[in-house]
Amino acid sequence: MLDGMRIVHRAGLRPGMIYVDGAHDAQSVEDDVRGAGTLFPAATLVGDDWQRQSVREGVAAATRQLAKHITYNHKAWALTLTIPRI
Repeated sequence: MLDGMRIVHRAGLRPGMIYVDGAHDAQSVEDDVRGAGTLFPAATLVGDDWQRQSVREGVAAATRQLAKHITYNHKAWALTLTIPRI
């Protein structure tokens, strides 16, 4: 997944939303989410399988390194830009 995102980034494309769906172990999820968030910091990142503990752990670990906010329900998740409180 990261190789494809790097190709998109090198091509100068800047997606507004990225659907992250790959391996479901925590480290792979963390790597994919962190990679997407680093290459495309303004993009909303979304995915499914939130009910899997490994997905929750990977998304949470990546989020600690990105300026993103997690929104989720029982199946899906989204990371959006964090809006500072005034």
